[in-house]
Amino acid sequence: MAITSAWKYSCALTIDHTKVGADLTNFPTLVCWTGTQSTSNVPAGIFSGAYAAQAAGGDIRFTSDSAGATELCFEIVSFSSTSAEIWVKLASVSSSVNTLFYIWWGNSAASAYAVSDTYGRNNVWTEFTSVWHLSALTDSKAAYGNMTQTGTLTDVAGVNGIAATAKQSDGSTNYAITTATYAAASTTQSTYYSVWIKSPTFSSDYKFACGSHQAGLQRSGSNNYFNLAINT
Repeated sequence: MAITSAWKYSCALTIDHTKVGADLTNFPTLVCWTGTQSTSNVPAGIFSGAYAAQAAGGDIRFTSDSAGATELCFEIVSFSSTSAEIWVKLASVSSSVNTLFYIWWGNSAASAYAVSDTYGRNNVWTEFTSVWHLSALTDSKAAYGNMTQTGTLTDVAGVNGIAATAKQSDGSTNYAITTATYAAASTTQSTYYSVWIKSPTFSSDYKFACGSHQAGLQRSGSNNYFNLAINT
């Protein structure tokens, strides 16, 4: 579906190729608003003021071209005047030339895509088994199920994580977990886990569970870094 004249505003977003180590394909890229223009990669006017998008971002769209002919899949994790976390799937990101894509807004009659729509949430993460955002604990791939929260995962006051506000967990009485069953890993099957953690100290193990396999970030001796260990 192409963008029509009903969308009043658009803006080009640029990925600096010098920040890209190698060419990427089917890459979900983060579009964020932190409440401050200097630490965001989209204009403030999208989120507040006379030219703002709908309150929940229902009229937000993304395309790979300035004419609005080719839409891109995206997921809005959160959207408000003070913060926003949006993931947009780009077919390719170049390491030799800048990659441009476009955000569109300003259509009061538009409505948000359903998660299962062609350009909706589920199709952003086709290269992944499951994806969880701690803000909602829902599986963005809709493949294995949502996480269940035990205790309280609190926002770290005034602290922005890599994407949105950071969450604080003690790993003991306050944590999130999924009991979904995954396909068994084997010695011939590569399994990749990605998690963003900032440790207040380097004296503890940090673990997360994935079906019958347990992965842990463990301190390596007296060194201030962690190894990823997977127990199958």
